[in-house]
Amino acid sequence: MQDAEATAARRVAVSRPGGAVWRLVPSKPWQVLGGLIVCQWIVLGAVASSIPHNGWLYYDGGDASWYYTTAWVLTQGYVPDGSIGYGYSLLLAPLAAIAGPNRLSGLPLVVVFNAVVLAPIALLSIYGIAKQVAGRTYAFAASALWVVVPVLAIPYFYASYRHHYTDLTLPSALGLTANGDYPSMVLLLVASYFVVRLFSTGTGRDALAAGLVAGLAVAVKPANLLFLPAVFLALALARKPREAAVLAAALAPSLLTLALWKYRGLGELPALAAPSPALAAGGGALAPVGALDLDRYFDFDWEQFSRNLDGFREYTRSRRLLEWTLVAGVIALGRRSIPVATLVGVWLAVFVLAKGTRTGFDVGSGSFFTHMIAAFPAVFLLVAGLPLLVPVQGRRLVERGRAAAVPALRRPATLAIWVAGGLTVAAALLFAVLRPLHDPRATSVPTIGQYVPADAFDVSATPSGAGRVRLEWESQRAGQARVGYSIYREAADGLSCTTPPAYASAMCIFYSDPARQLLRPAAETVRTSFTDAPGPGRWVYRVAATSAPFGPVRSGDFVLLSKSSWVDVPS
Repeated sequence: MQDAEATAARRVAVSRPGGAVWRLVPSKPWQVLGGLIVCQWIVLGAVASSIPHNGWLYYDGGDASWYYTTAWVLTQGYVPDGSIGYGYSLLLAPLAAIAGPNRLSGLPLVVVFNAVVLAPIALLSIYGIAKQVAGRTYAFAASALWVVVPVLAIPYFYASYRHHYTDLTLPSALGLTANGDYPSMVLLLVASYFVVRLFSTGTGRDALAAGLVAGLAVAVKPANLLFLPAVFLALALARKPREAAVLAAALAPSLLTLALWKYRGLGELPALAAPSPALAAGGGALAPVGALDLDRYFDFDWEQFSRNLDGFREYTRSRRLLEWTLVAGVIALGRRSIPVATLVGVWLAVFVLAKGTRTGFDVGSGSFFTHMIAAFPAVFLLVAGLPLLVPVQGRRLVERGRAAAVPALRRPATLAIWVAGGLTVAAALLFAVLRPLHDPRATSVPTIGQYVPADAFDVSATPSGAGRVRLEWESQRAGQARVGYSIYREAADGLSCTTPPAYASAMCIFYSDPARQLLRPAAETVRTSFTDAPGPGRWVYRVAATSAPFGPVRSGDFVLLSKSSWVDVPS
């Protein structure tokens, strides 16, 4: 039935002026989409080779250390620090089990997973949404635009600012890092696809799939809850109360599993708890309280929002061009479907308001764009919807979109239900069974906002006369990535852990100077040995293996932290 309707649509297109163009479009979508997936890999390879990198290490802001280290700790049979969501780390755990604790060894597997698994899913979701909006040919064009738009967007920024986009934002936006931003974007796209199906031919199965996938996105990054107001408002306008109820119920397992994860990993539910005085002093457990701590998640700074708007005017070709393009995109999608326009427009608006008003998320530094990656598809869909405003042709595209609303296939929804539901159930069982991490197998480094494997390699510290100490350790280099080493020497070990309740993981923190909570290396080197001159006394040494995508090799993100090594230096 669908093939017959598609054939009829192609005949109508060919019979119209300019219809001969459509004869070039293959009759089977997989032929076009398969080629676009290959093109997507080519574009990814071109971008990856042209921006600063160190082996497989690209700029990730340090966040990737949390996701990868969390994945590695899970492979050791423990529930780690639960400061981030569990979803992406759960997917990366098999890769971390193969590669080990060194993130540099695991990054090739992570990038390949993102490119081979997640990137095609994102492209197919764009195709599915666009096909529901304006038919197959429009969907092909939108999918092709999705492949090249990361590169086409580069000229929008002034040359002096462009590196903020290419070097800082594109790596995470294209899946070249182990950050949670890229999987968040992909999962929200998939959830959007099933929600859009609900507006026309979707069923309760699609609502269930949308809820489970959206829940998995929240499990990756709890901030993805910002997507839900757009979903429920759009379903309300579409008059789909039953589907909204099914979707809400499908969210519950992921939210409950996330609560279990936080409870086992932190000893509290962060939204309902505040740090105890003991934690503030550097020890003890967290004391749950009964108040809802909204300030933890909603930090509205309207001066920051104004500065970000000014940033668009200062660093891009035109702030007004972007604003009116997005408004026009909402109108264009509204011409096809008010619920679709609401879903996409509110999705973007909520993220802009929540992220653009938060202190520290700044356009000038580029951090605003890295935090907006989960909403990039909303920007794309608004821009891609502009052809719907073209007189005559826009109306024809709308008609094709309505004609394309044939009964939806059950297979995509069924597959999404099994995968997202299975991962959620597996995660709940896993977190209930695994032991909480109480030893310093991994530690957070608050000064630089990272989470790394600790006690990962040995350091030999021996007196060498005249108040000197000879340090030696094995190389932690992986592949082509260059590695440096930061040497920390103090009178007391800078790594300390809280004493948690039996059901929760310890919170381990590394400061080189615990008394002043400072991260201050005594020396830096690219070699695997160093001679220090600390003077007489008893000293403890730790070495951090570091790496950076650009800049000096000796300064960069933590990759691994060594075991402690004590030494007595005679006078």
